[in-house]
Amino acid sequence: MRRSPWIMLLALLLSITVVGCGGKNTTEPPSSTPSAPAAKPAAPVKIAIAQGVDAVTLDPLFTGDTATGNVQAGLFDSVLMRKPDGTVAPGLAQKMESTSPTNYKLTLRKDVKFHNGDPFTSADVKFTVETILNPATKSPRASYFNLIKAVTTPDDYTVEFTLSAPDPLFEARMCNLNIVPAKVYQAKGAAEFSRSPVGSGPYAFKSWKKDDRVELTANKNYWGVKPAFDEVTWRAIPESAARLAAVKTGEVNLITEVPPDHAKRMNDPNVKIVTQEATRVMVVGFNTTQGIGANLKFRQAVAHAINVPAIIDSLMNGYGKQSNTLLAPSIFGYSKDIKAFEFDVEKAKKLLAEAGMAGKSVEFETPTARYPMDKEIAQAIAGQLAAIGLDAKVRPLEWGIMSGNLGSQKSSPIYIMGHGNAWWDADPQMTAFFKTKGPLSTYSNPKADGLIAAGTATNDKAKREATYKELLQFLRDDAATVPLFCITDIYGISPKLSWTPRPDQQILLWEITPAK
Repeated sequence: MRRSPWIMLLALLLSITVVGCGGKNTTEPPSSTPSAPAAKPAAPVKIAIAQGVDAVTLDPLFTGDTATGNVQAGLFDSVLMRKPDGTVAPGLAQKMESTSPTNYKLTLRKDVKFHNGDPFTSADVKFTVETILNPATKSPRASYFNLIKAVTTPDDYTVEFTLSAPDPLFEARMCNLNIVPAKVYQAKGAAEFSRSPVGSGPYAFKSWKKDDRVELTANKNYWGVKPAFDEVTWRAIPESAARLAAVKTGEVNLITEVPPDHAKRMNDPNVKIVTQEATRVMVVGFNTTQGIGANLKFRQAVAHAINVPAIIDSLMNGYGKQSNTLLAPSIFGYSKDIKAFEFDVEKAKKLLAEAGMAGKSVEFETPTARYPMDKEIAQAIAGQLAAIGLDAKVRPLEWGIMSGNLGSQKSSPIYIMGHGNAWWDADPQMTAFFKTKGPLSTYSNPKADGLIAAGTATNDKAKREATYKELLQFLRDDAATVPLFCITDIYGISPKLSWTPRPDQQILLWEITPAK
């Protein structure tokens, strides 16, 4: 594969030390709780938001990525809600109480209706949870709720959960549980529901043109903050230049993943650049379940061949901070004591030779337009790997295919991935990416599985932190993946809108308002 000179130059840059990332924001984030007083809608009455990829599905029982979750969040309500600062607020449940270490009682709102007019009741919560957990459903979210042993409904507005063991993340799980209407879901079936959903959120479904746009209309009878706009369109625009052109001309009002070089020199009165240090860590992942990805020395060779600071400086224009581990510092379970892989070309060459891969080629998959500069990062790393004698053949994939490969463990031996975390806790990230047969896992190790289980076996924070430190060190020693950097999200927004980005990368429609 022929590489451009700048990539080869990037591969040879000397390393510098840039460690740490987090969720800092210089402005006070607005509350996401829907109990705030409603604001009178103002122009513009219609807005469009462009992400690099389309939603994979509109069924929240099958949500697996942030971009899909962003679209779904306007359609559905969660049991509890997460504010931008990470604290928890009421959602469909007004109150939650723990009656024992393994029992929870939730009191639901009585003023909620689904978009078809049906009332929301405890039966819908029970149906949603039991459907996710039903093996026949094959929901990728099942592992997040597998401690729930039983769901009972004493009345229409009370739900009781019985767990098989104490769960320190139960509250967080409720923040990530969007409820579907039982009767509608059963009548439509999962396939049809995923294409034409019915929820209880601030916006109702209008239409979906796959790989182009999802159109929503305001739910005038919404129980929370009244929608600020009559219509919202989610656009899928993979090319960054096309997204930039769309926001400059007013075709869309907000875009994700502004290229770092454009952000530095943006001078357009129709576009305001806003940034946010995210809880997502970009990584080089390995498929350890088959082929050369199962070879520890091969993984270590790749890890030591990557010059992360050079990528941050030359490709990301400084937007990002090198991560010493797989978790952002703002996530519970992070440890500053884990050492980042040092950039060492000679050591990498030696390890590659010992793995029997010197002078050979390997497939290197990357999503395209899913993360900031994802394909370009892969190309830069391929240039660095060439310097140690490994021909990494970059293969860009559409996000739906890429995520499917991860879930079925059919990914290439090495690949680019972003480890997001909207839960503010290590467990979902460890479960998704490192538990055997986790939703996005291409890794399997009995010791890691045991430590992941131990991380949620107690409510004692100190014990949990110690467990995650041990787990992170084990994954580092096993070169399970190579942490690169914490993303600095760059958005382009119309000055007609007011919005503050969140560290968890969620774009929640009730947090976007017309500018005053």
